[in-house]
Amino acid sequence: MSSNDTSIVQLQLATRCIAFAVGFPVLIIGIVGFRSYAVTSESWCRFRIPLLYINSLCSYTCVCLQSIDLFLCSSQNPILRQQSTIQRAHYLVIGFLFIWICNESPYYFMKQVNLIPNWRCQTTNTIYSQYRSYFTILVLSNIIPILIIGLFGYFSYRNMHRLNINQRRTLSIFNRQTIRMALFAISIVLVFQVPYTIAQIYFTATVNITKNIYRQTQEQLANVFFFIYAYNTNASSFYCYCAASKKF
Repeated sequence: MSSNDTSIVQLQLATRCIAFAVGFPVLIIGIVGFRSYAVTSESWCRFRIPLLYINSLCSYTCVCLQSIDLFLCSSQNPILRQQSTIQRAHYLVIGFLFIWICNESPYYFMKQVNLIPNWRCQTTNTIYSQYRSYFTILVLSNIIPILIIGLFGYFSYRNMHRLNINQRRTLSIFNRQTIRMALFAISIVLVFQVPYTIAQIYFTATVNITKNIYRQTQEQLANVFFFIYAYNTNASSFYCYCAASKKF
């Protein structure tokens, strides 16, 4: 159990760091007002978003697998506990990485830089644009991870509280520490991702509604706020683990 969780956590942190390092500077530069390199280089225009979403989806996949693994390891059913193996975790991570690469690959061929009337990086396929807006961004990156993490996090928390004193003593200090750190990580994801997901559902549901300039400005400000707020999921892992473990 401990080695399995540790491997997943390491992969999760690696993908989070890459996503944070790539996405946050691009976001800040865009807010400040500098012309993004994405609208002056067609290759970077096509490559940056797939790179960001592959890392983001891999990060959320690792958190989901971590929450499922935590549920399996904390279960009193020996059959469920036997399902948690380090080899299976490696296969799942590699398999999902391949799936996310295939999911993001069409983006490279569906984007182009339009020089007239202004520099813009636009999708050339309307159907694919809707697929990304409704499925990739909203469902895969937000709704499904939150449901899986919340559900299995609750089951894991319930399993831990069902253990009697003798069963808790049989767990090693490292295992108990790993479980505590995993529960803290799950809580952090829910705290920072749920408000962002609710905001994205609202923006997606009202995209075809006619809005005045004042409302558009308010929603743009709110969108930037929730986007930066969601980045705390990637930035707070260190503090989360320090709070959960005295030996971290």
